[in-house]
Amino acid sequence: MSLEKKAFFNGISTRKIERLAKSLGIEGISASQVSKITKELGERTEEFRTRQLQAGYPFIWVDALYEKVRRNNLVVS
Repeated sequence: MSLEKKAFFNGISTRKIERLAKSLGIEGISASQVSKITKELGERTEEFRTRQLQAGYPFIWVDALYEKVRRNNLVVS
């Protein structure tokens, strides 16, 4: 499956690109220009997604349990 088809199935549609262009003040964009933009965005996204990570990236995993309890006939957090 081509990258453009994957991008389309994952939500990068020509209509979204047209709306984005209009929001940036670009009017009267042609279908071929929209197609070119979609293709370039797909290529850049794929490059970013498959890039090699050069350094370690520390992270903290936080997990919590939030319960409500009854205290003095009231439900409180």
